[in-house]
Amino acid sequence: MPKCSFELAYEPLRRQKEMRKNTNDSGVSPVIAVILMVAITVVLAGVLYLWVSSLADTDEGAETLNVKAEAYADSNVADVDKVVIEVIGGTITWGDYKVTVAGEQWYTATASGSAGDSVTFYDEGAGAPADAEPGFDVGNELTIKIVNLGDNKVVWEKDLTAKSYASA
Repeated sequence: MPKCSFELAYEPLRRQKEMRKNTNDSGVSPVIAVILMVAITVVLAGVLYLWVSSLADTDEGAETLNVKAEAYADSNVADVDKVVIEVIGGTITWGDYKVTVAGEQWYTATASGSAGDSVTFYDEGAGAPADAEPGFDVGNELTIKIVNLGDNKVVWEKDLTAKSYASA
């Protein structure tokens, strides 16, 4: 029996109803999707901020000294070795610093140095204790450090090879 025109007109509406029922069962609701997108954006922004801030992280209060140094060993019996530090820029008050060579403190009688001045540090004398250990030999590898006595931080450090007095 043929369908009447009313049934034919109703058929597409019935199909649409069935399709709506099926589409609501799958997928993520729009509210959940927005919340997830915002959360991911916030996390990515935080990671990016931390990465950029670590790249730009500098210790603005860090002190540096503009100096160069050489170590000279005395090969004769006196065994008085020395480290010569040349001040390249600025003025340095040596009483504010400790100079160590291979972990041992060295001493100078010079109070301060300005650009162009060379200051000599010795392993004995000039305020060194009586039991100061002898220094080093020609060719020894040494680490020279300058430490700020105020905050006990290394402000300059260099590895050197000891030279002979003859090359001084």
